[in-house]
Amino acid sequence: MSAANDRLPHGYRNLTRRVTGVAAIEKTYTGSDARTRLRREELCLRLVADVLPVPPVLDKDEARCVLRLGYIAGTPGPDLIENRFARQVLAAAGSLLARLQTHASPLLMPRLEGVGTVAVHGDFGVQNLLFDAGAVCVVGLVDWELAHLGDVVEDVAWAEWIVRMHYPAAIEELDALFTGYGAHPRWSVRQAAMVMQCERLRERCEGEGSADAITMWRARVQKTERWTE
Repeated sequence: MSAANDRLPHGYRNLTRRVTGVAAIEKTYTGSDARTRLRREELCLRLVADVLPVPPVLDKDEARCVLRLGYIAGTPGPDLIENRFARQVLAAAGSLLARLQTHASPLLMPRLEGVGTVAVHGDFGVQNLLFDAGAVCVVGLVDWELAHLGDVVEDVAWAEWIVRMHYPAAIEELDALFTGYGAHPRWSVRQAAMVMQCERLRERCEGEGSADAITMWRARVQKTERWTE
């Protein structure tokens, strides 16, 4: 694989870089379960390629825990939210999630681990969406490494959590997320799902022995529990 030296924005756990000179990116997975997450993401991308806008899988290097994907030209959701397109972004996100649960979930469910009635992306939110110039259409849904079987409310609740935690100025536009999604689950159910996901991430950090991350996620659990709609 070619060396990559242009790191993409809005990455967190993994290192994602644009490959110089070609329309591709390389995602390097870290952590004790890096290879498992690489394989899960590759599987999901291949299975949903015909029904959702996702980057094509080009190749992989499991020894280095690197997955090479086709580059999608689009604007990251966070950039559009910060430029006052929150309502359009959230409506499009909700609509895409409905498509995921209707069209992609049946393809994914036989192959994913977990217990539940639907395939869950696992980190669904504006941070993992790329949009066209008008913020009307999602052109890319990335980062499938945490996909699993779960409850129908998990992804929509996490999309809301991302807004409440990282983009509070857009909270007043959250109704657009539910309008696009076509349903508005009860607050108590959504909040419980948010807390559950924060606890999962805290547990992951405990498994990795990252003291700072454990402290951060403990604080986020407590903050999420204090929220009101």
